[in-house]
This record gives sequence, C-alpha cells and structure tokens, in this order.
Amino acid sequence: MIFVRNSQAKNVRVLREELLHTHQQKPGFAITHLTQAEIDVREKMISNGSKWGISPEEIEEIKNEVSVIKSRGRY
Repeated sequence: MIFVRNSQAKNVRVLREELLHTHQQKPGFAITHLTQAEIDVREKMISNGSKWGISPEEIEEIKNEVSVIKSRGRY
C-alpha cells in the first residue's frame, strides 16, 4: 500500500518513486542502506523517465537530488 499526500496524488513522479520503493521491500530484497535505496530509485527513474511520463525538467531535478544525496552521504 502506498500513502501520499492529497496534493501529490496526481504527481506521476511521486507515485512512481513510491511504487519503486514498494518493489524494494518485497520479500527477499533486503534494504541495508536507506541512502542507497533512494539513489537506486532515482537512477531508475532517470533511465526510464521519458517512458514513464516524467518531464525533462523533473529528470534534471532528480539528477540534482542524486548529486546532493551522494555529496552529503545521506538522504
């Protein structure tokens, strides 16, 4: 089950990100590092963005988020 704020209920990016996190939580898939899980989801969204209806501007935003997460070393 995915919970998002009402204001985000039609945001393709937010919904896709949360869906990908549910796949990370399937039995047999251990999340050992939350920061890496966040990076993995964002990288998957970058590589599939046009296919999933994520705008080029959002892709750039996601790339920037990945850079910030990596530079801080945490989510």
